[in-house]
Amino acid sequence: MLSTGYKPQQYLVRNLFGDGVAGRIGPVWGFGSGFELRNMYARTGQPGLWFIAGSLAQCRINSKFLALQIKAIEEGILPRAAANEGDRERGPPMPAILGTGEHRYRVVENFAKLPDGWQLTDVASVAVDSKDRVYVFNRGAHPMVVLDREGNFLRSWGEGLFCRAHGLHIDANDNLYCTDDGDHTVRKCTTDGKVLLTIGIPAKPAPFMSGEPFHRCTHTALSPKGEIYGNARVHKYTPDGKLIKSWGEPGTDPGQFNIVHNIATDADGWVYVADRENHRVQVFNGEGKYETQWNNLHRPCALCCCGGGKNPTFVIGELGPGMAVNRKVPNLGPRLSIVDAKGKRIARLGGEEGPGVASGKFLAPHGIALDSKGDIYVGEVGITDWKTSFPDEEVPATVRATRCLQKLERVRG
Repeated sequence: MLSTGYKPQQYLVRNLFGDGVAGRIGPVWGFGSGFELRNMYARTGQPGLWFIAGSLAQCRINSKFLALQIKAIEEGILPRAAANEGDRERGPPMPAILGTGEHRYRVVENFAKLPDGWQLTDVASVAVDSKDRVYVFNRGAHPMVVLDREGNFLRSWGEGLFCRAHGLHIDANDNLYCTDDGDHTVRKCTTDGKVLLTIGIPAKPAPFMSGEPFHRCTHTALSPKGEIYGNARVHKYTPDGKLIKSWGEPGTDPGQFNIVHNIATDADGWVYVADRENHRVQVFNGEGKYETQWNNLHRPCALCCCGGGKNPTFVIGELGPGMAVNRKVPNLGPRLSIVDAKGKRIARLGGEEGPGVASGKFLAPHGIALDSKGDIYVGEVGITDWKTSFPDEEVPATVRATRCLQKLERVRG
């Protein structure tokens, strides 16, 4: 029996029993989509583990119902199967709901439906075209997997072309800009995989920290004029791939970077750079002049400009702690933050209790895209980041297969 008000119960479960048990149980407390308390006064995904919380009066009343369930199980009246193993009486578990108010999202369980034996492994980035087809740029044997918005497999391409997927951007004409940090190139491709343009020389990186393109390039974005921005500094190109200018250097001052990890632009031509290890997003004009920065972020890794027009919003994927000393500190992610064009936070999704494979949790958000209905697709590098978060545990099979791609369906009405 544990009696404490200092940490969330799921936090204690993970620390006492490991991520496997915590993953089977999922969120503890908070309301599911059926407006019942999650895993409270009812069977959980771990047989024999029950939770009671709330005021003393609540616990006194509801403990009787919990006791009746235990007795019914012992007498064979109720099956022993846990709720999220297919409880015949209660039905399947309610999907996790993240966010509040207008920004609530339902986690779509087991979204990606792949051919037998296929694995996505890390999903470095994701994009959605004008027909709501989802492009999954991954580090498995089939680098570009294409799904419909229900997760059904359509096709794959890129086998033998890409070395290591890292970033993906799609333009208004459904051209894909595939950033490969393994062979130090950006390739502009059609939606069926035809290469239209290659920037950089495959497998010939610029010298480390030389400031010349490219050495481990990370992501690409387009200006309203079709100009191409790529980084590990920020490099600006003409639409046909000619270098215009570069800016940035290592450091922590305005205009300096500590891992330029993602980049986005808006309709006015402002350039937004996820300066990951400086825990900020920096904002520049199209010529590289520093304008401002957004703070109160934790290792911003993924960055998506949404909505277009003069008042866009942004979804930022934040990584969790990267050091042993703060590995288990709560409220540091991994998570998604939604902010306005000034960087003011509108909503935050997840991240209160650290990483995990349970519904409603993230591992390492690395790429984000939205479809026409406002649903969010999140690519995660859960395998690359696994030992950072769980140094003593093996990578679960589901993480190697499809868990590194998540869909969050916007709750409407």
